[in-house]
Amino acid sequence: MGVNTELGRFIHCGDTFAVAPSAAPHTVRLYSVQGDHRILACTVSVVGDSAAASWGAAWLGQPADWYTRVEAAAVAVYRAASARREAAS
Repeated sequence: MGVNTELGRFIHCGDTFAVAPSAAPHTVRLYSVQGDHRILACTVSVVGDSAAASWGAAWLGQPADWYTRVEAAAVAVYRAASARREAAS
């Protein structure tokens, strides 16, 4: 799967986000979708039940629950895509 392939999208607080695979295993990149442009928001590593995000400077200063919800939505998209891939094999 190429790094430009989207695993899925979600909307949070009116903002659209795209989840895409990263070159690193068990890691996704989260992009803010603004018109025809995608802006990297963070990278999320998902290992087992744990997820750790590294946010870009432009996104710092959001409320803690905002990060929690956005990261959880990105992980849900990643896990759903992984389940679809496993079911197809």
